Amino acid sequence: MDYWSFINRYQLHIADKVESFDLKLIYLLQHCEERVYEQLKHHSACESPRESYETARRELYERYGQPHIIARRCENLLQDVPRLTLNDPAGLEKLAVLQRNCCASLEKMVGTSIVDSVGFISSIAYKLPLKMREKWVSESLRVQDRTNNVARFADFAKFVIEQSREANSVFGKCLFSSPVEKTDTAAP
Repeated sequence: MDYWSFINRYQLHIADKVESFDLKLIYLLQHCEERVYEQLKHHSACESPRESYETARRELYERYGQPHIIARRCENLLQDVPRLTLNDPAGLEKLAVLQRNCCASLEKMVGTSIVDSVGFISSIAYKLPLKMREKWVSESLRVQDRTNNVARFADFAKFVIEQSREANSVFGKCLFSSPVEKTDTAAP
């Protein structure tokens, strides 16, 4: 999921400033995670530094940068999210962060992903507490009225981020994070 942000930062801060292809390859490998480094380190043994660097960049893209690979990774991570309860603002925040990261990864892609389908969004929305699912139905209708289109994943992510913000606010945590469910029977 981090391919595009990684490669854009690498290009801007390193590749564009370094003349030597040998150094570009060294820096590229140095900044990769260990498992990616292990997959690409054999390129440093090639004779031509330029060819080694270009082949490593191409292989990095083929393994991690293709839109369908990034989309599938987002889909898998979102499907693995556990069902949330009303008194779990930390879980909601994790989902919001994941959705924000997925949106950032998917926004540069051309075409659609399964994450924009009604079925997929519904399957993730089903993991929210009942009150939030009800709010999502209302919000999705507002999106549809405003845009003349069914709500997309970015709309759902924006909704979850806002719900997380509320749940993780001072009052949200105070009112909903108690291990004992709060009831509306207390006197005002």
